[in-house]
Amino acid sequence: RDDVSVKKQWMSSTIRRLKSRGKSDARCREIVALHLPRGSGPKDKDDVPIFSKSEARACQKKYIDEYMGPVKRIQKVVGDLKEQKRDLHQVKESLFMCTEARRMQQLHEEHRKDVAASIMGGSSLGAMLGKVRDPLLDEGDNKINKSMSLSQMAEENGMDPDVVSDLFRDFLTFADANELLGPKGFSRLLQTISPGRTLSESDVTAWWGQLMPGSASKDDAGPSNRKSQVLFEDFVRWYATSEARAV
Repeated sequence: RDDVSVKKQWMSSTIRRLKSRGKSDARCREIVALHLPRGSGPKDKDDVPIFSKSEARACQKKYIDEYMGPVKRIQKVVGDLKEQKRDLHQVKESLFMCTEARRMQQLHEEHRKDVAASIMGGSSLGAMLGKVRDPLLDEGDNKINKSMSLSQMAEENGMDPDVVSDLFRDFLTFADANELLGPKGFSRLLQTISPGRTLSESDVTAWWGQLMPGSASKDDAGPSNRKSQVLFEDFVRWYATSEARAV
């Protein structure tokens, strides 16, 4: 940048000096602006072809195209990457539902049968299968349903599924065992998803008021008071249109 500034000052002073000696504009341009092409217009008093307006526009267009070409290519690549990311996420979900989800169900079903058989010694197995429910199977089913619900939340609120998945992971970090988020956890969650800004207490209180109209302040609300706790679905619905998302 220093070299460019020095070059500009030299060109300006040189042109003024040449003009004071009676040189024409075309002659000054040919002497100072060596990076420009020579003019092809009518000759001036110094017998130098002038640089017409059409030539100036053509030269400007050439320079713009030289640096806009790579910019457009980069923008196209970035757009293609976003499309590929979206397609990859859909393929991952479809692959999970076709392979891992069914495999988990089969494994848990076999484990459930083994547990029932070991308890009853093989007798009344059909009756026991209807009553025995493996906690691991419940957990696997919950994970599948949760994955589907996250995609539905993202679609309903116009958000990226990966963003909703990351929000859910952070939400569980500060939620209780019932996946309910209280005022204090709400404040810590906002700090986690907005690491580049220190949030004021007034902002957090105002946002909590938007999420829980008529609720008590975050200092007064007890951790076991479910009236002052929210589900992840309610949090996502609020976050999708809130000012906190722009933080």
